[in-house]
Amino acid sequence: MMRTMLSLIFAVILLGFYTITSSYDCQSDDKTQTLSLREESATTDCFISQKLKQNTDLMRNVNGGKNNGSIDINSSVELTIHNDLCKVDMCLNYQGSIRKVTLSGDYERIATENETGYIGVYNGFIPTISSRNLCISKDGLLPVTANIVFTNHEMKASLTLGYAGENIDPDILYYGDDTETLNAILCAKIERKLMKETTRDDIGGDDGGGIPSPTVDGTCRYKGSANGYQQSYLVSNLSVFHANELRNQGLMSVYAKLNTSSASVLNYIKNHLRFDTAILVYPEQFSISICGNHNDFHAVTNSYTPQNNSTSAPLNIPFYLGSTLGVQWITLNITMTSTTVTPSRYSSDSPHPNNRLTWDIYKRNGWSPTEMDGNYTTSKGMTAAASYTYEGNVNSVLARSLTSTGTICYEFYGYWGPTPYWHSFWTNPISKTTSVAIKP
Repeated sequence: MMRTMLSLIFAVILLGFYTITSSYDCQSDDKTQTLSLREESATTDCFISQKLKQNTDLMRNVNGGKNNGSIDINSSVELTIHNDLCKVDMCLNYQGSIRKVTLSGDYERIATENETGYIGVYNGFIPTISSRNLCISKDGLLPVTANIVFTNHEMKASLTLGYAGENIDPDILYYGDDTETLNAILCAKIERKLMKETTRDDIGGDDGGGIPSPTVDGTCRYKGSANGYQQSYLVSNLSVFHANELRNQGLMSVYAKLNTSSASVLNYIKNHLRFDTAILVYPEQFSISICGNHNDFHAVTNSYTPQNNSTSAPLNIPFYLGSTLGVQWITLNITMTSTTVTPSRYSSDSPHPNNRLTWDIYKRNGWSPTEMDGNYTTSKGMTAAASYTYEGNVNSVLARSLTSTGTICYEFYGYWGPTPYWHSFWTNPISKTTSVAIKP
């Protein structure tokens, strides 16, 4: 009897030990290790974690072998999706380099006939990979976007490394297997997007340009624009509008408008990246910044649109109709999933924390392909605006400047035979510096 009781106690201890150790397998080094929500412990922030090998067969066959230079038979990525499904810990082994980062983003729940799954897009930056010629940020970091299709027990991912630069293409990498379940989830996502009707509300014009002073040229002007190209294909246009002159401690409205070029982007995807079966491309995120290029040149607190945390905003969108009619406005009600506005200083010794404002504007499933198409002459486009002031010692006219910058994240879909694909990429940031005369 005593021997039987000891055996039972020993078995219970073993079972408890196994339960404790198996609940912490999020960082396992096994080739494919999964931790589902059902198995996790209360202290583990892990919905699912897997280590995926590079899908070299897909890399060789997709888009006419365009990705052959990115094939790495030893490459793998370990992805741990947090319980909120909005953060992903990534450990990438690629071209002999190991890069770790936590990506952040958004997800969508997709229900099919046989399974409920998720589709997520997550962004971040990693140190550069010296063996690859990729377009990096001005800070010397490599942007990475992860498109992940997952359930609580399996996943696959495509990673895009680098901006799509004027003469440099990003690396598009595939990890994990194309299972029937994951492909069905992605097919349902594509069908939902194709069927979705996009609406927009156009409201009458509001000039939004302020009142000109008789001694200061305070009328809002078209100040210039910059085009973004990828391998000679137009992918973005940034235009800037503000007054020529500003009185010291006065106010001036500044508008930075970022436009897409859907047809040209689709041609780039089909003809250059060789995804010739791509059927839809659209913008899902805009990043726009405006910076006063002097410590005394800054935005007025809470004087900007869209506001932080906005999910809908009436935006005054400027467009230029030539020297006779000048700048005109139309007010459009733009919806978005999230808006993050980040202030920062021009330099470390600036007394103002908001010389620069950066807007990150995101919409789940994106805007319609042509909703943001255009340039400085069209009444469309994602527009960020703020009131700027100059607070310094001004005894005579000073020449000052602002720099506006913009980049767009595009998503595109298509099929290789029955197999769906889905990717995202960021355009290379474009900038426009414009001048302002500061008067006493």
